[in-house]
Amino acid sequence: MNIYTIQISKHRLLNNTDIEFIDTTVKSSDSFLKPTWEIVMRVKKGEISEAEYIEKYLEIIRERYKNNKSQFINFLQNNNHVALACYCKPHVFCHRILAIDILSKIAKKENIEFNYLGEIENKEFMKGNE
Repeated sequence: MNIYTIQISKHRLLNNTDIEFIDTTVKSSDSFLKPTWEIVMRVKKGEISEAEYIEKYLEIIRERYKNNKSQFINFLQNNNHVALACYCKPHVFCHRILAIDILSKIAKKENIEFNYLGEIENKEFMKGNE
């Protein structure tokens, strides 16, 4: 599996590629990698720190993994090229980077090939990764 991250506003960069766009925002109806409204709003309001957000996000994902391990494994086994997307700007605190770390650990444990190829930010990046 080759996996990227991307800001939702840059989704057009994926046009004419074989990279599947995966919405991981809290607004996504079906993403098993999305955070909850509670932790998103609490970190935005400054009620919890980034460290607390990370702890809570990891708890959420661990629970989802415990309850539906096959969903994670199927995702890793059945997708060749994907880009995890959300609204956060590149290179700032963001759950999509946490999700990459989680998926890479699961892939390693399950002996599934996993390559994080970076943040898609511009057309030049795409030319170098076609």
